Amino acid sequence: MKQRTALVAPGYIAVSMFLAGCAAEPQGGSEPIESEISPLTAEVVEVHGSNIVDLADVKDLSEYMQPPGSRYLMHKSCAHEVPNEANIRHRPDGKVDVSEAGKVMTYEPCRHAMVRRGSASSRSGQVPGTTNDGWNTWSEAVAPTGPTGHSWFSRIKGLWAVPADPSPSVFAQLTYLFNGLQSNSEIIQPVLQWGNNGSFGGGYWTFASWHVYYDNGGGAYYSPVKTTSTGHAIYGNTASTTCDSAGLCSWQITTRDITTDVGTTMSLTPGTTPNTIGEVFNRADQAVLEAYSVIYCSDYPPNGHTQFLGTDVYELSPDLIRNVSVYSSCSWSASTGDGMTCGQSATLTSDGAILYY
Repeated sequence: MKQRTALVAPGYIAVSMFLAGCAAEPQGGSEPIESEISPLTAEVVEVHGSNIVDLADVKDLSEYMQPPGSRYLMHKSCAHEVPNEANIRHRPDGKVDVSEAGKVMTYEPCRHAMVRRGSASSRSGQVPGTTNDGWNTWSEAVAPTGPTGHSWFSRIKGLWAVPADPSPSVFAQLTYLFNGLQSNSEIIQPVLQWGNNGSFGGGYWTFASWHVYYDNGGGAYYSPVKTTSTGHAIYGNTASTTCDSAGLCSWQITTRDITTDVGTTMSLTPGTTPNTIGEVFNRADQAVLEAYSVIYCSDYPPNGHTQFLGTDVYELSPDLIRNVSVYSSCSWSASTGDGMTCGQSATLTSDGAILYY
C-alpha cells in the first residue's frame, strides 16, 4: 500500500459520459517473454510476516515477475491466472481456494520470498535511468467518514483510453495504468498493461483484473489476460457484492474493453479473520501510472498523458443495501513519486485525473 503499508510503491519512493452519474444505485495469456529487469539492491525486511530479500539471495531472477501495485518482485509460482469469473477465497490455513463452474482448485501459500527493488540512489554504476521504477504518478483518497456512517469503500469505477504504443526499448519497459481499492495489505484492481511482467505480455497492450496481497506469504491472482489496441476505451469496475457492518466484503473485479465489448472478471471472498485476509478497503486510487525499466522518457507512450474520467466511488448506505456515491466528499490528492525524471505529474479533474509522463 502507499506509504502506510508495504504493498504499493509510493511508500518506498513516496472519453465518454458512459460512467456519469452520482445517484445511489443497487449494490452490485500469452507465453512469457524474457526481458531484463532493473537491478535490485540489498535489504531484508519483514512485511506482514513475509520475507523480503534482495537480489543477492535470488539465484534465478527469471523465475520472478512484477505484479501491478507492488514494490516487490514475486516468484512466478505465487502468481496465478484463474478462469474467467472464478472466485478466490482465502482459508484460515493460509491456502487459497479458486472455484469456477463447481470445480475447486486449492493453492498452497507462497513458499518464496519477495524481492525488493532498490532505490534510485543505490544504483550507481548499474542500469541507468531506472529512477522511474514504481508508482510514477497517481491520484488517491481515503474513504470519508460521515456521508453513510461508514469509512470504507464499496465500489470504484472509471474509464480510460489505451495510449499510443511506446517506442521499443532494449530494456523492455513495463507500464501499468489502473484504478483500484487498497486495504492494509492488499490491492484489487482492473489493470491495463504494456510490456512483459515476467509472467505474460510483450510489445503490445493487455488487460486483466488483479488481486495482490502480502499476508500469508503473499501472492497474486489475475483473470484471463486479454489484448487491446491504441484508442480503445477501458472500463474498470471493482464492486462489492455483499458486505457486513464491519466493512468485510465480497468483490467482483472487472476490466472491459468497451470498444470491442470484451471483458475479464474475477471475484474475491475474503475471510473474516486477519489470517484469511479479512480487511476493509478504505483507500481508493482513481488513476495510477506505474512503470519499470524506463530508461529514456521516450519509453513512455508518445501522447504524453492518460486521462481517467467518469470516475465514481461509493460507500454502502447504513442499511448495507445501496451504493451511495461519495466522490465529491473525498479529499482527492495528486502525487508524484520521488526521483521521477520525465515530468510525471497528476492533475485533478471534476470526474477523475490526468496523468502526465
